[in-house]
Amino acid sequence: MLELNQTSMKIKIPSLVLLLLIAFIMPVCAIAATPIRDDGQLKYSTLTSTTLSYALKPWGHAVFFQNTAPIVVTGVRVYACRYGDLQANVSIEIWDENFTALYKDVISYEKLPLNSAMSSGSGFLNALSWQNIAIPDHLVTGNFYIVIFTNSYAYSENKHGISIGYTKPSTSSTSHTVKTNPNRIDELILNNKGESYPPTDVDWMIRVLYKEPVTITTVPQTTSMKETVQPTISMQALAQTSPVSTRSIPSPQTSPVSPQSITSPSLTSVPTPTKAAMEIPVVILTIVLSLCVFRRL
Repeated sequence: MLELNQTSMKIKIPSLVLLLLIAFIMPVCAIAATPIRDDGQLKYSTLTSTTLSYALKPWGHAVFFQNTAPIVVTGVRVYACRYGDLQANVSIEIWDENFTALYKDVISYEKLPLNSAMSSGSGFLNALSWQNIAIPDHLVTGNFYIVIFTNSYAYSENKHGISIGYTKPSTSSTSHTVKTNPNRIDELILNNKGESYPPTDVDWMIRVLYKEPVTITTVPQTTSMKETVQPTISMQALAQTSPVSTRSIPSPQTSPVSPQSITSPSLTSVPTPTKAAMEIPVVILTIVLSLCVFRRL
């Protein structure tokens, strides 16, 4: 019975450790959601069971993207529509993970390729569509936020606005509302269809358009020998500038230096071992061998 309990405990301990690891790892995976790279887009997987839209002022829509490789951001893709007049601008910004602005582009409403919603409610849902907004290429090398300030008024105020779609519930918890001066996350509780929830419970339908950075390799240009060697340079000039010993090259003052006048230094022969030097090792070797034979006898 004791052995059975010990065996049972051995099985339960690894199982308990595994459960604890799963309990700790799962929240980390939820926080560090990895965006999907799909045909030049950086996005998060989103559910389509509930699709609504939200307009903000003075807050901005922001999505955090984990990015492990350098990319060139070329624009954003948004599921949105506009309403009211066109007397406003949209600010599209890139912040690093410490909220430092890396890039900012201001685009007028009239230049945005967005459908116009003619009424609230169902009018917004009918006008919402995916549209690409191009921005000048910007290289990003780490994690970053895409931030869009739409400067929108409520539809009832008969002014301008842009409503950006979102899906619910969130699959990444990477959507936020932000403010500037200083740049920061300032979560606004969203109220829509009688429900209230923070932005992290939804996924803003904002994607990043990107391309891979181009690596430019420069090939060093080679110059032919005819261009590098000037025929007017004489050996005399080389002898004056080069630290060559005058012992092997005759002095330029006595005779002009030419290829024929440069003589190689005389080679001294290597001394051969003398007879006395050869005899000493032989004598020593003979004595050693004699001692070895004597000890054997």
